Amino acid sequence: MRVAANQLKSVTRSTDTSHVRHPTVTSEAPASSPTRRPLWAGSGASTNRMATASLVLSVLWLGGVGSMAAIVCGHWAHHQIGERWQRGAGRATLGIRLGWLGIMATGVVAVLMVTTPEQLAHELHQVERVVRRIF
Repeated sequence: MRVAANQLKSVTRSTDTSHVRHPTVTSEAPASSPTRRPLWAGSGASTNRMATASLVLSVLWLGGVGSMAAIVCGHWAHHQIGERWQRGAGRATLGIRLGWLGIMATGVVAVLMVTTPEQLAHELHQVERVVRRIF
């Protein structure tokens, strides 16, 4: 919102407000300003690199390490995007979500690595019994 300097000077403090000129507040930039175009119209706003790193790390996975780094980078990117008015919020969000999926996959892989097939079959049978009781 912009207020012209000469309009602010014209406001006086008096009890009679009929002669007071109130400053005009506009929500748009002047027509000559290059910031008038919205971001989605290709205004030249840069894409946050941390958001891209979050997405790349979440896809790489790296045994769960990439997933953890993707979550950290994604949250950091959201903070930077809010401060710097950059693009890439969707990339950061996707990196965070894929990062959490990667951590869950790491947990599943870890469980599968330490259990024997007999133990796994027994646990799945227990889960099936619980599900049948519920439904």
